[in-house]
Amino acid sequence: MKTGDIILFKGNGAFSALITALPGADYSHVGMYVNHPEFGACMFESTSLGTLPDLITGEPIRGVQLVPFQERVDSYDGDVFIRP
Repeated sequence: MKTGDIILFKGNGAFSALITALPGADYSHVGMYVNHPEFGACMFESTSLGTLPDLITGEPIRGVQLVPFQERVDSYDGDVFIRP
């Protein structure tokens, strides 16, 4: 994967189902892969439901955050798709 690749999420939760019920909404969430020089494989995403700590602040935050890529994918309840 390369910096800038898009990560698409299709969740199994109620909020994700609400989003994907809209016409043309195949995915419920999106992120961007980053090969960070200090943190390695991570991703930017914006969410109010995040539980992983932001790599910069060390705390889970609402809004845009930088999180470890593999941890985010492994902890996600749903399907994940990668688009270069």
